[in-house]
Amino acid sequence: LAPGLVSDLAILRHPGLDIAYWNLEGRALSHGPAGWRVNGRPLVFFHFSGFDPNRPVVLSKHQDRIVVPPNSPLARLLADYGQALLDNGHAQSSRTPYAYAAFPSGRPVTGAMRRRALRAAREGQRFDAGLSNQVEAWMDGPDPLGAAEGLPDVTREMDQVWREDAFAAARFARDSLDDRLAFHTWFGDRPQTQAPARKAADALLEAWRAGTRQPTAWPQDDRPSSKPAASVEDWLTAPGERPLPRAVAALTSVRADLRARFEGADPETLFAWLVGPEAEARRFVPSLVDGPSRQRLSDGGASLIQAARFARAAEPGLSPLKLQISAGYGVGVRAGWTADMLRDVRRDGDHPVSSLSSPYPFPRVLLWIWESRPDLQRLFPLHSAMGRLRYLRWLIGGGLAEYDIEVDGLPDTLTRSVAFAFTRLSVRNAAPVARSRRAAKVAAVVVVEAETDDMAVWPSGVLIFEAACGKLRRADGAPVGPIAADMVIFATQPACAPADAISLIAHGVSWERAAGAWASDGLCGLPDIHPAWSFVDEVWTDRPCDHAAPRPVRALSPEAPLQAQLAGLIAA
Repeated sequence: LAPGLVSDLAILRHPGLDIAYWNLEGRALSHGPAGWRVNGRPLVFFHFSGFDPNRPVVLSKHQDRIVVPPNSPLARLLADYGQALLDNGHAQSSRTPYAYAAFPSGRPVTGAMRRRALRAAREGQRFDAGLSNQVEAWMDGPDPLGAAEGLPDVTREMDQVWREDAFAAARFARDSLDDRLAFHTWFGDRPQTQAPARKAADALLEAWRAGTRQPTAWPQDDRPSSKPAASVEDWLTAPGERPLPRAVAALTSVRADLRARFEGADPETLFAWLVGPEAEARRFVPSLVDGPSRQRLSDGGASLIQAARFARAAEPGLSPLKLQISAGYGVGVRAGWTADMLRDVRRDGDHPVSSLSSPYPFPRVLLWIWESRPDLQRLFPLHSAMGRLRYLRWLIGGGLAEYDIEVDGLPDTLTRSVAFAFTRLSVRNAAPVARSRRAAKVAAVVVVEAETDDMAVWPSGVLIFEAACGKLRRADGAPVGPIAADMVIFATQPACAPADAISLIAHGVSWERAAGAWASDGLCGLPDIHPAWSFVDEVWTDRPCDHAAPRPVRALSPEAPLQAQLAGLIAA
């Protein structure tokens, strides 16, 4: 095609031009008094594509057709060139990284970032400083082109991925809250998403959630408990005023997004959302709903199936079987559903199939999967013990994950069997079986809206719970498991205490006593009949109110920083 595109064209057919692994088989390389020759004519230049001077006996890493014969002209040419590279600093220069591969922080630049920057450059954006820290921050900032009122923002990289990834573009509507949240989850779970990009996306989601924390009046006539705050779970699980269980009322009284989303909706729909996405995110605890309300709202499993559909919104087209299995053995396990809730949705899935009990106990849920898949029936005939073992190996190797089955959710008779243990050993990267851990003792957990100060201000043994994003963390960033705290300090708005306590319980935190570190304006605006008083044993404030409060109130110094005073009280 070149003559049709270029007016002046010369075709060079000299055999000594551009000798390389792709044409060497048709040409004869030699060396003599006249120098290097190809087919008897001078060698002009050799193309050393894929050549490594540290391995001069290999012509190119890109091919394996041509083997370099020892002591041949080709071997000499490669050895001479390789030595010349080494003599001229190849070892040092090869360690120089590509200058435009990463930001100064070391974070690699992705293709989506480059294409987003190109779009911006075409619209007049200047990048004179190159890959600077400012450009990295710009990339992680909210994209105005992806903004929608009332919905979580996306970063500029996220917006580019959203536009160019076929699945994301087809699956996630930009103007839907459900799809926005599902897209955030999908983006964070992608293997290609780097940790800084995931952190930036989480920050935008946290900022949106913080904006949704707008306390309003308690939605019904529940009265506060007069018992110690450590027993507040008893108050939450006791039947309260209708129409909502107290734990549900606690969340809806704080979360403006829940009130807007489920205004006028059936309580069952709200319940499905809470025990699905909210419980998985550890912002709600299904076991805190009283038994009669739980039974009424779950309605024999219908709302629980809906909860699984909410939780797996990023995976369209799930079959009824997959949804039921996900509800009973995946979402329900991660969300902490109670035994009666799991029983409603699992039905007889845990029951053993007596005719298939060897070489391992065979629960019916595994038979459901096998019966729905002709390919599995061909590959793993269950009439033989070997077929059942091979089927178990397929399940452990990926089948359980495909059907969203948590290993911890399967019957103990199966997961503690010898066959299961040995099969897991034969499967690479098999999902681990969780082991219960003893709660770690700490001095205090301090609940704040968002942590901004240096963690070192707090005494040793203090954990911080950031309510806006629902994160419990140590000062050293170590993982946090179950926690037994001497004290919990609620330093958010007083009306947020019930919802924050529920989040703490969802994170495995228990406590002996609790205090509210509440500013006087929030404290004086809290009615004496507000259920938030149930969650504290005393209140620390800058200025007590004139009227008597249901709990003791201690005035702190208005001169000293609040955080330093709280640290001193904890240490004392």
